[in-house]
Amino acid sequence: KRLNRAQSGEPAAVDSSTGTAAHAGGKGVWLCTTNPSKQWGERFFLYYSIVWISFFGTIVVTKAYEACGNVGYTTIGLIVSVPCVMYPWLFPGAADKRLPLTQRYWFKANVWIAVISFIGNYFWTHYFYVVLRTNYTFPTTWHLNQVPIYLYLITHAYFSTYHTVATVTIRRFRTSAFYASYINPTTATHKNVVRRLLGNAVFITIFAFSVAVMEAVSIATVPYYSYPDTRLMLTVGSVFYGIYFYVSFPMFYRLDECEESESESESKSKSESEREGVRVKARARARARVRVRERE
Repeated sequence: KRLNRAQSGEPAAVDSSTGTAAHAGGKGVWLCTTNPSKQWGERFFLYYSIVWISFFGTIVVTKAYEACGNVGYTTIGLIVSVPCVMYPWLFPGAADKRLPLTQRYWFKANVWIAVISFIGNYFWTHYFYVVLRTNYTFPTTWHLNQVPIYLYLITHAYFSTYHTVATVTIRRFRTSAFYASYINPTTATHKNVVRRLLGNAVFITIFAFSVAVMEAVSIATVPYYSYPDTRLMLTVGSVFYGIYFYVSFPMFYRLDECEESESESESKSKSESEREGVRVKARARARARVRVRERE
């Protein structure tokens, strides 16, 4: 693999402490500059986000969902999720044409998202059922572990957008002049290491919980999703959801961010996604036990 030139025309140097390409002059960058395949994949997921959100928004505004049943909801889920895989497969970018399928960034990203979204729907949804007493009442009987199959499909599109936006935002933060000057100075002292860890932790925490709150507010208008306590949903619910993103955002960001050996492929993205699921599940279980004891 070869390093790609930065968009500014300056060579990108990889910061070994963060796995991020830092640019000369402290110019922050949004898209990946060390891996052409990843850069193309990020562009695709960002542009496609506009498409699926527009389509989904039209259905919500027109209330077309009211006429849907099992087939209708599943069809909507397939329409928004399948292009995440089929478009880059059928119309690959220039960089991807030279790579095996399993070495292309979009392929690894889809494997990662598919695993983590399945784990989230199949397992973590039940924490909301038990702790927050939420309930899905979509007029569909096609369920998997008490969760509508339609939700498994649209979650893939949602999470592709969330994690891509998180990736470019984290990169912009870590390649900024502020980060280089105040959070990650070149001197490797104990104080600077602690500063870097705290700086990244605070930034990712704020971003993760902001996304969690945003989704909690947005789904409040969905007639087929109910919960008895709005305040509890926006606070405790956002904390549960935010824990998930706090772990998954930086892990997804690391995918193909630096040069990797030829032996690393989609198995790495799948195993990391599974490990992330185990970690978040353990944290969520601990918080759920606390909430149950408080109610008792």
